[in-house]
Amino acid sequence: MTLTSADDLKSEKVVLDPNVLDAKARRPVDWFVPSLDGKHVAVSLSKAAAKTHASLYETATGKALPDTIAHVQYPTRAAAAAWNADGTGIYYTRFLEKGSGRTPT
Repeated sequence: MTLTSADDLKSEKVVLDPNVLDAKARRPVDWFVPSLDGKHVAVSLSKAAAKTHASLYETATGKALPDTIAHVQYPTRAAAAAWNADGTGIYYTRFLEKGSGRTPT
């Protein structure tokens, strides 16, 4: 949800409803991180114990941006994300795919 002001609860607007994405309500929101300017939000959605990814959304329109971040919560179910100061980029942790040949440092 977004608010015009923390004091104006009537201004709330739903940015993303996981029940609209999956009518069976099997896509819970694991975590979300709004940008500091409030223009974007990163949202991690689960899907039936599958590897989780994060999607980026415009808060004004609810439109999904084309970029996604894969493997943000697999296998340990722990993740972190933070937007940079001007909302143009995001820092995040993610897990290597099994069999990728790379080892974590």
